[in-house]
Amino acid sequence: MPSIKVIFTALSLCLLVSSSYAQCPGDLDSNATITSATGSCSYSNGGLVTQGFNLGIQTLTIEAGATLNINDNFEVADIINVYGTMIVTGTMLVNLGASVYIADGGYVHVQGDYYNGGLVFSGTSSVDGTMIVDGDFTNLANGTVNVGESGSLQTGSFTNVGGDVNVASGDTDCATNGCCGDCTTLPVTLLEFKVSSDEFGALLSWTTTEELDNDYFEVQKMSFSDSEFKAIGWVTGNGTTELQNSYTFYDHSFTEDSYYRIIQVDFDGTTEIFGPLSITAADTGIPVITIYPNPTYGKVQVNGKGYTGFSIHDSKGSIICEESNRMGKDAQKIINEVLDNKKGLFIITFYGSKGRLTERLIKN
Repeated sequence: MPSIKVIFTALSLCLLVSSSYAQCPGDLDSNATITSATGSCSYSNGGLVTQGFNLGIQTLTIEAGATLNINDNFEVADIINVYGTMIVTGTMLVNLGASVYIADGGYVHVQGDYYNGGLVFSGTSSVDGTMIVDGDFTNLANGTVNVGESGSLQTGSFTNVGGDVNVASGDTDCATNGCCGDCTTLPVTLLEFKVSSDEFGALLSWTTTEELDNDYFEVQKMSFSDSEFKAIGWVTGNGTTELQNSYTFYDHSFTEDSYYRIIQVDFDGTTEIFGPLSITAADTGIPVITIYPNPTYGKVQVNGKGYTGFSIHDSKGSIICEESNRMGKDAQKIINEVLDNKKGLFIITFYGSKGRLTERLIKN
């Protein structure tokens, strides 16, 4: 069994997201998405950060590969979907009809207490991934806790005050040892993985917690002109530890747009892949793209650099596809697959670190 829990998924085809690239939402009380392109966002507000307190039902989504840090207490009023990682340093309250969903592969760590529901309003917490509450998890009278087949809920203590608790498998009594669902082992988690660049090259950095039998990490790279990943270095792991550990690796050969990923290797040879992440080597951070033939009756060639994601809209402005972590031949393949058997005017926007480029494509 791999020793680091997967929270970074492989690249997938056309994931629709709602926020802009590489930018943290300014307001969690409105609809917001922490994207994999952004990587990590942090919030504090003098004692209390809130979600969903604007009019209407607001949804906060944390993508796989993204991390939301709440360096404060956190009150949730609407909907949170966690596919990546969420860390709350204070107490968390799910109330006012709110719901929190942790998907398989998602990870939530609340370092204070957790209150689900209330005397008047309901609250629902559903765990298909991993949830850790260092303090007490209190499920109040109008609270509902659902732990799915793949879920693991681990708490300092679990107090149920008249709420509903539904556990699909594993340990079904959350109060017995503060854990329910899959309680066989403590989770070993990669909290964050990101890449940045400067005049010396590309800097990879990642953070783990509670490592188990972690021998080393292999760092791999695939440049814009390559067809496969190649190992470029190794970083020694920390074996078995419950401490948080940070790692870095410098690629001084970084000269063109590239993908990076890390492969974690156990002492017994078991491996797990994290990433890939993309980064552009363009000096300006603004894409330079050529799409041809245009107009076209079939497939197109996409040549250029300086972008790490793109979106496609139709002539009415409706989004067809949005990818936050694609470039080069990968991007070209997806564009052709998405527009296969489609005709009309399409708007393709390529996103760089400091700007964007929009191209109009006509398919006859």
